[in-house]
Amino acid sequence: MKNKSIILLVCVFILSIAATGVYASTTPFEIPRNVPTEKQEPSLEQVTQNGQEIQDLLQSDLGEKPVVKVFDEIITAADIELVRKSAKLHGKQLTKDDVVSYYVLQQAVAAEAKKLGIYPSKSETKEFIENTFEKIRNNNSIYKEVAAELKGRGVSEQEYIESRFDEYRDLLAAYKLKNHIAKEMELAKKDPAKANEIYSNYLDQLVKDAEYKIIDKGYLNN
Repeated sequence: MKNKSIILLVCVFILSIAATGVYASTTPFEIPRNVPTEKQEPSLEQVTQNGQEIQDLLQSDLGEKPVVKVFDEIITAADIELVRKSAKLHGKQLTKDDVVSYYVLQQAVAAEAKKLGIYPSKSETKEFIENTFEKIRNNNSIYKEVAAELKGRGVSEQEYIESRFDEYRDLLAAYKLKNHIAKEMELAKKDPAKANEIYSNYLDQLVKDAEYKIIDKGYLNN
């Protein structure tokens, strides 16, 4: 997948989106409603080691092994394994199908934002990235973890940001889509729980209508 050097913040994205209650009941990939989680705070040494392993994966043959095509994006075995590895570091056990389902959702959200004309511009995305990293820098514990992983990967903060521009753009698209739908729902203020249910159903339908093709069933079944 183009520019998909998946690490910490990507897992935050896919897991936080999934936590809205939208799962793969409408896709061939079943995701448990409660992903097995053990509270786990990795040491900085573990984070650095994970970064080194991620870099090795990026340079391995898995990066050339297509598994699923979602709209126009190709998800490789490396994309999937990188997400699983980073999630595991933080105590989250994800299957291959879990990760593919989250990718289907991510791309479905991006496609819907484009359809509605609210997909972020490059300038919007740049501002969003700057604001995000400003918050990260102001949170000592998070910044130390990000810095440790970048150290393990052997890349600078700027190189990391540039390689993940499209990911941040899709994340901002998800925020904009949720705000767009919220404005159209009068229930948002009167009944937040009902509004969340409606939004979850809306995303569920996006996943159901998503265009995707499994390229390597053998990899997913192993």
